[in-house]
Amino acid sequence: DAQCALPVFLTALAARWVANLLNSGIFDMTILIRNIPFLRWRPPAWYGKLTAADVMSTRVVSLREMESAGNILDILQSNRHHAFPVIREIQKPTSPRRQKQEEEEEEEEKMEMKLSRDSSASNIQGPRQMLVGLVMRKHICAVLHPKVRSKV
Repeated sequence: DAQCALPVFLTALAARWVANLLNSGIFDMTILIRNIPFLRWRPPAWYGKLTAADVMSTRVVSLREMESAGNILDILQSNRHHAFPVIREIQKPTSPRRQKQEEEEEEEEKMEMKLSRDSSASNIQGPRQMLVGLVMRKHICAVLHPKVRSKV
């Protein structure tokens, strides 16, 4: 019986190769017939030209490290984002020496922005913020009270 295993295996392999050359494979046909969503092996060519700016939201909704439950509930009800960046506002330094150094650095940044051709970088305004993490919507909903959870 072991002597027949190799010839049977090679015959089945050759038959499969010939069948695949003549038409698509049986698994591919089953996927098409049953309308099963299936990702192709290679993405479309235009995916190579896609950037994060093309798919990201222009209105970033973020949470502070310490946020009230009411604000979090309002944020969850007002949009359908799946994750929120958690930010910390950076306080201005209190020492006069450090404050002067910060002002000089800001002046240098402004001059660099004026000299650079990138107009998007010149729109940076407001308090300085630092990204400290990311919290997912499902994690926030998991810690909410069941009565509140049904509202979001």
